[in-house]
Amino acid sequence: MDQQLKIYCKKHKKYQARYFNVSEEAFQELKCEECITEENSSLKDHLSIEIINICDDDQIFPNWPPVNDIKLLKNISSIMIKENETLEELDLQFQQMIADILKIIEEMKKKWYSYLTNKNQQKVEILNSYNEISGKERLKQLINFTQQTMEDQLNDLRFKFNEHIADQLIIGVLNENNLSLPLSSSCQGKAFGKSNLFCGGQVVKGSYFQEIKKDQVIEMRIDIQNKKLQFLDYPNYQNINELQDCHNNLNQNNKHNEIEEINEEEEHEEKDDKQDAEQNYDKEMEEQEQIEEIQF
Repeated sequence: MDQQLKIYCKKHKKYQARYFNVSEEAFQELKCEECITEENSSLKDHLSIEIINICDDDQIFPNWPPVNDIKLLKNISSIMIKENETLEELDLQFQQMIADILKIIEEMKKKWYSYLTNKNQQKVEILNSYNEISGKERLKQLINFTQQTMEDQLNDLRFKFNEHIADQLIIGVLNENNLSLPLSSSCQGKAFGKSNLFCGGQVVKGSYFQEIKKDQVIEMRIDIQNKKLQFLDYPNYQNINELQDCHNNLNQNNKHNEIEEINEEEEHEEKDDKQDAEQNYDKEMEEQEQIEEIQF
């Protein structure tokens, strides 16, 4: 800050001037403390040089500038003081209001947080109780296990026909009792499962897969309830090929062969019995003749 210029009194040259005389009739404008004492002057007609030097923009001097009605300056000063006080008071009031509102909001927040926490805890407890009573997790495990098992089984029953055997080999199901039997030229196939109660017998080579293309995925389904063996072109599931007719024909042929074998065995046994009876009769007749010859 620049050093303040020192102004000295014209009358008392050793003293610094302290006041500025604002009276229109003033003979000497700048006065020191000694001048005020000697003249017994009233300070209402003087303005402090120090106040002038340190005043702010909102400073209102009580006796400057010179006006006819001094009350005007007082009114201006009063208005500024009230406005400043009003702004400060308004600011304080709003700050207090904001603080009170924030306090209320914080209390409401705590109450709602506590309420929702309790409600959520109650929901969790109710849900846990329901899940425990209903055995939901156990049901999910059973369903998932069954579904996974079904998917695994279906994946196991899916296979591809390659370019070498697509029109030659049919993969099917053989009865466990027939696994050791050789496959004849009219009954070509390959064992896919070791045992099946309802779809036993050999899968024959035929025209069931004429529409199957190279590397086409085939899904085999075993309908145990209806005793059917089906092949489907996965994933379209079209051109369903059923081997039930062939299976039935094979079963009928097997039964017919079994019946013929039984009939042949019975005929053979009857023939043997007849021969034995005839031999016994001839033997008895021969013995009777020998006895009669001895008696004579």
